[in-house]
Amino acid sequence: MLHRWIKISALGLALALGGGISYYYLSSSKKTSCAPHSDLISPFNEARDMADVKALFVRDWQWLSVREYSDERLDFMLKGRAPNEYEPRYFGKMEIRVLREKDGAFVGFITYYMKNAYDGHILFLAIEPSFRGRRFADKLLDYAIADLKCMGAQFVTLVTYPNNESGIKLYRRYGFTESRDERYVYFMIPAK
Repeated sequence: MLHRWIKISALGLALALGGGISYYYLSSSKKTSCAPHSDLISPFNEARDMADVKALFVRDWQWLSVREYSDERLDFMLKGRAPNEYEPRYFGKMEIRVLREKDGAFVGFITYYMKNAYDGHILFLAIEPSFRGRRFADKLLDYAIADLKCMGAQFVTLVTYPNNESGIKLYRRYGFTESRDERYVYFMIPAK
């Protein structure tokens, strides 16, 4: 009886150890981006990018958020890499990517995160007004969708306003399916 208990305990310990090692390697591999390499798109760097991203956020806040503007809220999202302060499970999980031209000129940014094991969500996509209409949003969208797919997303979602005509045109061109209610337009696309 004692011999059988030892075998069962050893088996349980081996399974737990193997599962822990597997989890460690799988979860740490998801933390590095596997999106296509781009010389123009880079991870958000607070020292380099904060002022540019904040200025664009302030200028386009009415398009980017339903909540009243708050400098503290914006700092929390950018520094904490979190979509909001209400859902701790996402703290540190939001990816922020910045697009700059070769000369360093700030073009725009995109933020995204995994809502769960299969749903990747794009939260913000913004381009400086002087760079709009030149398909820079496409580059950021391509990058985010590819990275979310690498993180395990089966589909990618996003939400915008019904009067965001340029955004809606972009998402339709990409093949996102859409649904609407009285306040928002919801988009979804399989992560190919």
